[in-house]
Amino acid sequence: MPGLTERQAGVGSLGEGLEALLRWVRPTFGYAVGARPALDIGYFANVVPVAPNLGIAISTDGVGTKLLLAQAVGRFDTVGIDCVAMNVNDVLCVGARPVALVDYIALEQATPALLDALGRGLARGCELAGVSCPGGELAQVREMLRGARPGSAVDLVGTAIGTVALDRVVAGEDVAAGDVLLGLESAGLHSNGFTLVRRAIESAGLPLDAHVAELGCVLAEDSVMTPRFRGSRFMTCALAGPRRVSIAY
Repeated sequence: MPGLTERQAGVGSLGEGLEALLRWVRPTFGYAVGARPALDIGYFANVVPVAPNLGIAISTDGVGTKLLLAQAVGRFDTVGIDCVAMNVNDVLCVGARPVALVDYIALEQATPALLDALGRGLARGCELAGVSCPGGELAQVREMLRGARPGSAVDLVGTAIGTVALDRVVAGEDVAAGDVLLGLESAGLHSNGFTLVRRAIESAGLPLDAHVAELGCVLAEDSVMTPRFRGSRFMTCALAGPRRVSIAY
């Protein structure tokens, strides 16, 4: 699909809108006496000091518009894995070991089948990441949400925390010429950029149940809806090394 960009798909720069928010958020750093965040806004996560040389890394992220595909095909048992992955990956990027995640589920209709599927995915994601889900929030907000099919609307967001020694926070300030750059091959679509993914599928005229020969699979069942989560335990081992100066994903 030549020329198709995220902006053309409807995802624009937050620009001035984000700055309008941050001018109120940044001053709150000074409100927590003795626990000022260690990093500025803009990293994958931030780190809050809680004890001598101990910080809690914290980050929030959601599954995003991949949920519209889940609603369209009626499959919700994998998006919980995506939710966990998006958040623990953020926490890992500042050098922390993820330990827990809480969820926020907003939905149009709280059916047992839907919540069972979401819970199954969250549990599997936590198992893969080696974290617990000690709580969360469930909100039925019928008037606020409209999904791909009547009654199917749902939004899924998580907040992950991890622990990190304050003298081992990874912020990238020591990156220098000559450093080794290690890249891990992508396993496929994760949970970013699905506004563009959905527009590409629509532009190609592909039904979600189509078998795509080039991919060797059914679009919605395998290529698009399957979570891609390497698990955080591999990265936690990598972080134990003597020197790592920057991480991104």
